[in-house]
Amino acid sequence: MNTFRRLSAPLRSVLLVVGALATPAQALDPGTGVDQYAFQSWTYRNGLPSSTIFALAQDANGHLWLGTSIGLVRFDGTQFVLTNLGTRTPTRQSGVRSVLVASDESIWVGFRGQGLARVRGGSATLFDARDGAPRGSTTLLLEDSRRAVWAGSNRGLAVFHAGRWHPVAMPADDDEITSLFEEHDEVHTLRTLIQAQQ
Repeated sequence: MNTFRRLSAPLRSVLLVVGALATPAQALDPGTGVDQYAFQSWTYRNGLPSSTIFALAQDANGHLWLGTSIGLVRFDGTQFVLTNLGTRTPTRQSGVRSVLVASDESIWVGFRGQGLARVRGGSATLFDARDGAPRGSTTLLLEDSRRAVWAGSNRGLAVFHAGRWHPVAMPADDDEITSLFEEHDEVHTLRTLIQAQQ
């Protein structure tokens, strides 16, 4: 029997993803020298409010959303704007560890302390473990093909669908989710794949 087929389905998925990542990408013309591309660097002097950037996403209008150590920053190509999502509370820290622009143009934000925010139509809705969102620092966000939003943290996993968060049962109460990906309409976590091997 083929060794690859004897591996569990989740482990085969990881190997396929790693294999796909190992193939050369052709985003830039390999025959063009780096000095022929335009390069711009932004610092405090240009208005960048924090040099620590954990996450980056782009919306349909071309704006960049930066998850920084001091909060969510929007960049329109010329100006940086630090947003206020009402996150400066004793349990929420302003540091943003993950950002996702969803297909409905909602901007999902995962915080360093705990909790998440959904920015839609100019207003933010905050979620935490009492709402079913994962506890701890939300470091990963993924929208699947069914438009459900998954949030992985250093203390668990939850999925947002039908207008609310649903915690996902994990082998241990405080499982750290280190990677999320979707394959064949199934969302996998690196933590779950590691557990499947044991």
